[in-house]
Amino acid sequence: MNLQHTGFKACVPSSAVTTIALDGFHPAVMEEAFRLGTVEHVQLAPGHFRGRLMRAEQGASRIDWASYNIPLLALGEMPGDRVTLGFVFDISEPCWLNGHEVSAATPVLFTEGTEFHYRSPRGWQGLAVQLPREQAEVAGLELRDQGVTPLAAEPQCARGAEREFAAVLEGLRDIALGIPAISDAAACLRRLESHLLDLFSATAMDTSSSPSARATDPARRAQLVRRATDFMYARLGEPLRVGAICRDIGCDWKTLKRAFLAVNGVPPKRFLTMARLSMARRTLLRAPPDASVTSIALNCGIHHLGPFSCEYRRVFGEVPSETLARATQRV
Repeated sequence: MNLQHTGFKACVPSSAVTTIALDGFHPAVMEEAFRLGTVEHVQLAPGHFRGRLMRAEQGASRIDWASYNIPLLALGEMPGDRVTLGFVFDISEPCWLNGHEVSAATPVLFTEGTEFHYRSPRGWQGLAVQLPREQAEVAGLELRDQGVTPLAAEPQCARGAEREFAAVLEGLRDIALGIPAISDAAACLRRLESHLLDLFSATAMDTSSSPSARATDPARRAQLVRRATDFMYARLGEPLRVGAICRDIGCDWKTLKRAFLAVNGVPPKRFLTMARLSMARRTLLRAPPDASVTSIALNCGIHHLGPFSCEYRRVFGEVPSETLARATQRV
């Protein structure tokens, strides 16, 4: 990975732990740095994006941590060869995971190849452990082919787990910084991973007592948003109207709007605008020397350059030409 002049800083003092600080919205870097599966990011609110990422790898398993200051949408698919145990915390406002509202510190279970559709809140932190199914089962976790499930957690237990997770993160940072007291980074990582598995098992209550009907409405919302999002992404370069999307997926405008507000936190029209802006920024950041803002905007379905430039600056803190200039200087 080329780390020069990309708006982020990477620190790799340990072969086991990688840390990255993001200063600006760089979706390709986020997707490349932490290969959590096939995941695309969309910035959902204006402002200067900042984030921190950390990854630790130990054998066939890995630990990932992320923190973002601005709400994002991450959508895609989790790895097909590993289960993922996650924990979202520092939640100041509700967020949505595959149609489920998450309003408190919550453990989450993903089975292999699960669809991932997460709208993070402002100032969010999340931690995930990925490991082979047999390794999770040996650790005593009961797994079912259930896709994604936010698991119930006793509030007091969840708050205690947050403190424990903070201690784990401190341990990961110590490994990354090469603290002299840690003479065996691999052994330290194994202990941290084992501790995380114990925390996950202790925090999550038995899901067998949760009625299946609880997920019915969230599942319908998530399916509706997924179909509409797929329709949009297949045609981002074309003129699109919400009415055409409704006709294609067979729902009325109000139903689609309610589903988008619940799952993504923004109405469909605003989501379409933000998806195009994110696509334009991604393209500008990796543009060749002969590229132009106009051609890139048109390819992203943006046909009014004046409003586009103003909105781009409001969201990302610079006009498109400044992003393009920095990209072409790196070539």
